[in-house]
Amino acid sequence: MEQQQLFFADQPVGLTANVPAPRQQQWTAALAAGVPAPGEIITAAAECTGLSNEEVEAVLRETGVQLSSPLAASRHLHLARVSVDGVKPGGEVLTWQQVFTAGVWAITHPANNVGKTSCLEFAVWPLRGAPRQLPEDVRTWIHRIEADVSTGHRALRIVLDTADPRRPRCTIRACATPEELDDLPDNTQHLLGTATGQAEITALIDAVMRGDLGLEHTMVWGESAGHDGEGAAHSHGWASYFGALYLNLGGANLLFGDVATAGLPGQLLELFIDVPYTATLSRVEVAIRQREKQDRLARRRAEESARTRSNERAQWERELRTQRRAAAEFRRQDPFTQLAARRDKQQEATQAWKAAIRQVDRATEAAELAKNARLHAKKCHLDAVETHRAQQIMGLAEIDCCGRCQRDLGPDRKKNELTDGICRSCTRPLPETDNADPRAVEAELADLARQLARAEEDEKQVSNALTQARRKELRTRQAHLKASQLVQQTASASQIHTQLSETEKAIASLEGKLEATGPRPATIGRHTPDAAILQSIHTQLLQCVEHSGSALFAELDQEIRDLAARFGVANLNAVELHRTGRITAIKAGVRMSFSKLPPGDRLRMRLATVIALLRVGSRRGTIGHPGLLLVDSIGTAETTIDDGRRLVHELHSVAQEMTRLQIVLTTAQPAMVDGILPAERIITSPHSHLF
Repeated sequence: MEQQQLFFADQPVGLTANVPAPRQQQWTAALAAGVPAPGEIITAAAECTGLSNEEVEAVLRETGVQLSSPLAASRHLHLARVSVDGVKPGGEVLTWQQVFTAGVWAITHPANNVGKTSCLEFAVWPLRGAPRQLPEDVRTWIHRIEADVSTGHRALRIVLDTADPRRPRCTIRACATPEELDDLPDNTQHLLGTATGQAEITALIDAVMRGDLGLEHTMVWGESAGHDGEGAAHSHGWASYFGALYLNLGGANLLFGDVATAGLPGQLLELFIDVPYTATLSRVEVAIRQREKQDRLARRRAEESARTRSNERAQWERELRTQRRAAAEFRRQDPFTQLAARRDKQQEATQAWKAAIRQVDRATEAAELAKNARLHAKKCHLDAVETHRAQQIMGLAEIDCCGRCQRDLGPDRKKNELTDGICRSCTRPLPETDNADPRAVEAELADLARQLARAEEDEKQVSNALTQARRKELRTRQAHLKASQLVQQTASASQIHTQLSETEKAIASLEGKLEATGPRPATIGRHTPDAAILQSIHTQLLQCVEHSGSALFAELDQEIRDLAARFGVANLNAVELHRTGRITAIKAGVRMSFSKLPPGDRLRMRLATVIALLRVGSRRGTIGHPGLLLVDSIGTAETTIDDGRRLVHELHSVAQEMTRLQIVLTTAQPAMVDGILPAERIITSPHSHLF
């Protein structure tokens, strides 16, 4: 499990200090563009909420939010080699290997079901952690897949052992260069990790690829998700991001990615544009939604509890009115005229006893305080007397040996005491000599003695008051017991009184229930500091994302329009790319949503969008998209061979302009690529199958 840090190490102290030159330049550009550093966001949130920076950071840690560096990541992913081994039905050995370079590659064969998509999936499987559309029968043939890739930082070799489909295994090793992957033995290469089982394999590849490409998890809130249907957070990692590399078929309605979760296409788009704080903003938004859900559920529970309590109280109040009417009737029928008067006296005696008890409590507390005051005064007086005497005695003492072991202290220690004021016994500095006037000392001792005498007198008076209070409590308690006995004696002969007693007990029980369940102060829906901190962070991040994205999206719109027209989208006047991941095309003056475009135009728009990301990122000095594109069945989205050839030709031209771009596509129409791509980049076979 990777350890998450609140801040990245490249966040500069003092915003731009002590940073290597390339990162220093990025920080300078980011600050000039108005992008706040994580520390500035923390400070602004603290000032907004009236809390400290440490308290803001604690809330972020508790909610799982980390403020990552806003510096744009330069991502690169290059597929160098894919090797596949297995066994076909009937025992035929399956072996397929292909080396890839930058540029456009085509996997083609005129027949269907010959393995074009499978060859593409052989690259997808180790890169993504699982194939996306590899036929199940072909999947059972595969025993081992190796993929060599470069991430810009290092070369990786991903090995999948799938001979036992129930327990697949994965090993990932790294070297500084692709050549070392072939030249160095496995035991000298850096082992990044091993995994067994599909879940562990997916997690391992996710961690390695996101780590090398500088990608964080993206959080999306599902409104009706969760076991309770009240909403839950979904975390999207490398498997979801891979949809920006493996483009959808022409007829699909999503522009970006292959996961239709609401909000995810837009967040992936901003992530690969490298708008600062995009992933962090998604985490803060999810944290806010989680808090809102918690408040909503707590409020609902409180309302349900209040309704239940209200219904119960209404029932108890009805019962109480009934019992009180019955008690009044019993008292009216009671033949003992003295009972009511004696009950009144009993109540008076009870009240007097309770008052006496409270008086004893107050007197006891006062006595304790007086005792503490007297002990404190006595301690101060004794300390002063002992200190004065000790100074008189110890000042005259001549110590020649250690008080514990009786060894002679030696002349050096005696000399140090006389010259440097260092105690010959403990070797610590001697306290300053008290040169106070003896008369002043005696006056101080006399004053402390007077304070002690006053404290003792106060304690004596309070003690007397406590004694009187206890005597009064004893008298009132005896009077209460006597009054209660008279009431009991008077009532014992009455049958009606038995019923009255039971009724009064019921009344007391109901009154107790009503008092215990009375109105309570509302505590739900308060504006907690946590909510205020998250809202402040969210406001800052949203402003940063919108401000940074506005200029980038305008630049992308023009780039996408130019590339899409170049790829063959006819009558395209303008393109509007939205932060939600949607795109609107204006063709011949008519606004059209992406889903209304023909399948071929949708594919062209997807390709134009990704390549535009690469171009705009290149001009900014950082490239957010890794630069690898996989496209399956490109011919199905084209109406004619000429349209397909134009698209392939333009892709080839763009790849020559952008040397870091790598595109691997499949088509069942070899004529679309023949004569356009170099022969060494066309993967085909004269046989009936590609492998």
